[in-house]
Amino acid sequence: MEFVAILLFYVACAFVLIIVHESGHYLAGLVGGIPARDMRMRLFCFPQHVVLRSADHWVSGENIDEYVDVVWHYLKTTARVYLYVSGGLLLETIFTGTITPSSLTSGRSASEC
Repeated sequence: MEFVAILLFYVACAFVLIIVHESGHYLAGLVGGIPARDMRMRLFCFPQHVVLRSADHWVSGENIDEYVDVVWHYLKTTARVYLYVSGGLLLETIFTGTITPSSLTSGRSASEC
């Protein structure tokens, strides 16, 4: 039973990191100028991603050529595109860098284990 609890804990941690990662892309898109109504996070599909609205339909990274065109349409500069692409890793790094020290300092000491 302990194995199942540990396994579920790790699956939950992975899902939280995926949410944080995709939120980073979403927030970077907002900062770069993509309207919120033109972005959606798809978390319950594989691979998880942010879809963007083209003129009359939604475009995902599975159609990479069209997706890149839509990203450039909204963001217009290389710096904004780089921010959008790296937004997931940036927010994930900030999140992990914040959570890790607090987790290490608030846990039990090694002598208590």
